[in-house]
Amino acid sequence: MAFLRRCLAFLLALAALLPPGVSAQSAPDSTPVSQEQLDSLLAPIALYPDQLLAQVLMASTSPLGVVAEARTTTSSRAP
Repeated sequence: MAFLRRCLAFLLALAALLPPGVSAQSAPDSTPVSQEQLDSLLAPIALYPDQLLAQVLMASTSPLGVVAEARTTTSSRAP
């Protein structure tokens, strides 16, 4: 459960780092991101262990699965 909470917190923090206009399907004529901007966005991610990043990135491909698992884990706890 703690791992799931850390994964969700990481995904939320990563989403908060993105500029407001960034989307998965940006227009092809948009200006590319500079190296300095990339470095400032990705620097905090480098502080996490590689295995944790691998788990989070895999989970980010299926966000509904993460939500379903969190609900299952929460609902299966004894009151």
